[in-house]
Amino acid sequence: MRDHVEVAIHDCREHLRFVTEGLVVLAAMTVLGWSDKDYIPSSDYSNTTTPQELLDTVADKVVKDFVLIPCKTSDQLLSQVPPKPKVPPAENLRTACGYPGCPK
Repeated sequence: MRDHVEVAIHDCREHLRFVTEGLVVLAAMTVLGWSDKDYIPSSDYSNTTTPQELLDTVADKVVKDFVLIPCKTSDQLLSQVPPKPKVPPAENLRTACGYPGCPK
């Protein structure tokens, strides 16, 4: 049984890794403005930055745009709290017991 569980978990982990890598590539393509997977970039970036600087810039922008969520102030968070629902009095919530002879 243990082998079956390990194989299933390994397959799930590999699938999750594959999907995550695809989403990271899609986010990087969005940041760079590439709309087609077959797009061959021009040398626009090579004239201004080194490959390491370009990678750092793209990685920072991917994290800021797709991973981090914007921080909200406590006032913004409190304004999103839904109002408490009005609960009818407890005596209206009781139902008949159903046991023969029970007055409740």
